[in-house]
Amino acid sequence: MSTDETSSSQWKAYSTERTQENELTLSIIIPVKGNLETICETVRSLLEQRLDGDYEVIVVVDSTDPTYQLLATIFDDPRLLLVHPSETFPLRGRDANWRRGVGLACARGRFLALTDGDIFFKQDWAQTGVDLLRKGQNECVAGEMASHSDDTFWGDYVDHNPLGTKTPRYQEPFLLDLHNFGRGGRKPGVTANMFFTRELVKHVGVPRPDFLYTYEDYAFFYDIVNAGYTVLCTPELTGFHHHRSRIRELVWEYWTSGQGCADFIFSYPEAHFGRKRLLQLGGVVTLSMASTAGLIMSTAATTLTLATTLLVLGLWSMAKVRRAHALAFPPATLLLGLAFSFGLMSGLWRGGPPRLSLRRDRNPDVVSDVSDRQAS
Repeated sequence: MSTDETSSSQWKAYSTERTQENELTLSIIIPVKGNLETICETVRSLLEQRLDGDYEVIVVVDSTDPTYQLLATIFDDPRLLLVHPSETFPLRGRDANWRRGVGLACARGRFLALTDGDIFFKQDWAQTGVDLLRKGQNECVAGEMASHSDDTFWGDYVDHNPLGTKTPRYQEPFLLDLHNFGRGGRKPGVTANMFFTRELVKHVGVPRPDFLYTYEDYAFFYDIVNAGYTVLCTPELTGFHHHRSRIRELVWEYWTSGQGCADFIFSYPEAHFGRKRLLQLGGVVTLSMASTAGLIMSTAATTLTLATTLLVLGLWSMAKVRRAHALAFPPATLLLGLAFSFGLMSGLWRGGPPRLSLRRDRNPDVVSDVSDRQAS
């Protein structure tokens, strides 16, 4: 692989263009990298789906990853397809989209679904997604995310924080298109809970592998609507996510998310969503500078104003959520918002995502099913 400059159309190099034998109803692709604690629950929930038709679960994982052997030891199901790429991703950073592309190249389903290795679903998830594609006029549907455990502080924060949403929450279904993308609360879904058709992949290509910091979800959805498709975003599809629970991990997550946002802005300068994030960054920086200046000057009025604002927002959050720990939502939001903003500034300084030129003659190694490999 080389890293010279190329056009975005090269992502179609991974499109599912091979002849499909024994086509299935659905292929579910999971990019995996070190998901030891959660992958078994994810795979088990997918193998227990009640779907009217045949389906496969494709896990793209390195052969040296402990997750690879774990899945082989626990599961003996011909619907589980383990794929390990014969090549190594050429750059440091997130390679989830690259793994998704490898999985899509192996998929035999008429319909395709993407998820992650730290999410589980109820048994009607696959059937609901396929039905929405069959009944509607849309080539793509996306669902919302909920916390796996909303009785913890961070689970409750992710699901119910009234000051901002980390993951999609949909009160009612709507169609996402190029015009309303990022406007009026119309946020796209996540690649961890989406269904689409094989035809869409042939026209749009697979998720871009050059987004190394997150925001690859936004890039893929923007590519879809930019190609003229609409995305049905609906609360009928819900995934239950194992969110990070340590403050250091969350700060790092928000910082890398800011880096990914910068890549989105560079990649899609015409997008309203990116310009909106730049305006929000300007407001955060201005507020931070004013607060810092006031604290340095040790003005009682500034300190009192900041403390009073956080207290009022905390009491409002408690009233909305009806839990005492919601009082800490505002300072947590301030901290994570600053982490995102500094990540965004760092990403803007760094420049856009790297330019990748990836080979078209991909030949990932495929293990047809777990039982075959165990017997060898």
